[in-house]
Amino acid sequence: MRAASLIGLTIEIYDMVQEDPRPADYLIGKFFRERKFLGSHDRKFIAETMYAMLRHKSRLEQIGSGVQGNGDERISGTLASLVVYFATAKGETLLPDFLDGVSEVAGCSRESAEKYFLEIGQYADQQIYADDAARIASEESFPKWMTRKFVTIFDAANAESLCRAMNEQAPVTLRANTLKTTTEECERSLEQENIFANRGKYSPTALILKKRMNAFSSETFRKGFFEMQDEGSQIVSLACDPHPNWKIMDACAGAGGKTLHLAALMQNRGELFACVQTTFQTEEMRKRLRRAGAQNARIVQNEDLEKQRNRFLDAMNLVLIDAPCSGSGTIRRNPIIKWRLTEDKIVRYAEEQLKILDAYCPFVRVNGKLVYATCSLFKEENEDVAERFLLNHPEFEFAPFTNMKLGEDLSIFSTGYLRLYPHIHNTDGFFAAAFIRKT
Repeated sequence: MRAASLIGLTIEIYDMVQEDPRPADYLIGKFFRERKFLGSHDRKFIAETMYAMLRHKSRLEQIGSGVQGNGDERISGTLASLVVYFATAKGETLLPDFLDGVSEVAGCSRESAEKYFLEIGQYADQQIYADDAARIASEESFPKWMTRKFVTIFDAANAESLCRAMNEQAPVTLRANTLKTTTEECERSLEQENIFANRGKYSPTALILKKRMNAFSSETFRKGFFEMQDEGSQIVSLACDPHPNWKIMDACAGAGGKTLHLAALMQNRGELFACVQTTFQTEEMRKRLRRAGAQNARIVQNEDLEKQRNRFLDAMNLVLIDAPCSGSGTIRRNPIIKWRLTEDKIVRYAEEQLKILDAYCPFVRVNGKLVYATCSLFKEENEDVAERFLLNHPEFEFAPFTNMKLGEDLSIFSTGYLRLYPHIHNTDGFFAAAFIRKT
């Protein structure tokens, strides 16, 4: 496809993702399904460029607006960001006739496009920053308020490493479904389809693909041998330490990733209640449960939970609350999050999380366990919520996670909380706290 056409399509999907609140992966999938004329190389260029531009949005816009003397103001907006990306990206190969394509899309001369391209590097090397947080925000393209929080949580070096890790493409991680197979058998089955994976570092069922590909189209997936699940998410389920004969409630089951893992860890025994909010979630969960062979799980919609509330009171050995949150730990998978998130939203999430804890904690039986988890990096949604919950509920006490051996790393539970970070563990960012009901 001609460079101008590819550039135009990339700008189109990038702008669409900026304006549409739906997830970027959904939108780009829909975009490609509606344009079947695109070949695999075209789709690869558009998708990778779009995601890279999302990750580096503020830096690209800052440099683009600062470059002077390009001679033609028509190289502006998203087109300018795209040109800045390729002028500053390391190791990225330009499209053949890239500058011709830029000039055609902008409606300017090739000389103007080339001059703009060459001046970008000079401007980028002249930046001066007030402090480490400002420098990291600019160089790694994160909101300044967010990098200030990261510097406070860690230090400047770790904050920079975290942001850099979240600007990398996340690995494709599978969880072998032990209701139907073993990790070894799943790995062999994938290899027979030319899908190769490395073992995870922490979870015994984690398989990390060596090369990105659509594993969902494989016969191994159709047989129910695996689910797509980040290794960090797998660790949360492992940390819950579910027993086969328990009654367990997955209070915010959503798409069902942890429900399926809990069912496998329970060896299809006991009772597992997955609470969902929408009919769509119910239908998707049913499909996934059938494929996985999970027979001990029951789907409970919110309205049914209220009707049957007395049935669940004081009944659960374990309640897992994988709470709705900022999703800041998953930025490497969905980079638009960092531009949509605000400090006010974090405060609102924390209040909602406390309400959810209040609503579901009565279902925990005496000596039962409540596990609160988020995929957030922020203290306001994590430790602060855990501490506020304990102040409001003296019937519960903090239950530090034991240092279960996860590979060779014993640091994950070192404070009694579970903490996972992209730059340290190569997982999504996760937090979890456990509480035991005393009375």
